Amino acid sequence: MKKGLDGMFLDNIDNYTKFGPTPEKKEALLDFLQVLNIVYPNIHLMQNAGVSIIKDTHPFINSVAKESIASDYNFQKGKYQLRDENVFTQLLNELKEVYDKYEVSVVLIEYAETRKLKKDIKQRLAQTPWPFFIGKIDLQSIPEKG
Repeated sequence: MKKGLDGMFLDNIDNYTKFGPTPEKKEALLDFLQVLNIVYPNIHLMQNAGVSIIKDTHPFINSVAKESIASDYNFQKGKYQLRDENVFTQLLNELKEVYDKYEVSVVLIEYAETRKLKKDIKQRLAQTPWPFFIGKIDLQSIPEKG
């Protein structure tokens, strides 16, 4: 905050869910978030992932980032692709519930390696009310192939 920043991106919050490697440390995470809010009452905290524990974190965060709801990585083929439509719809509905219930802003992050996939993702995300970013996994450039 002394350097002029006004927030933090809290990556890998899913580590503290029942799906992550350290669910037993969720209370420590909540204590940390509470202290941040006391020490820096005007800080903007963006939680990345961990939607399943937003019921616990929402008093302390301002927004949530969710990666790869429209696309996913196919490890067998070694490339990004559109996510199954049913899974996409389920993930979208979970985020809508969080948005409505806890009034937490949502930002979507997607990855694409080709311009065609980027276009397909944009079309899929057009139905959402939230801002989104589409980049390569290294987050350094937009897709050039395709």
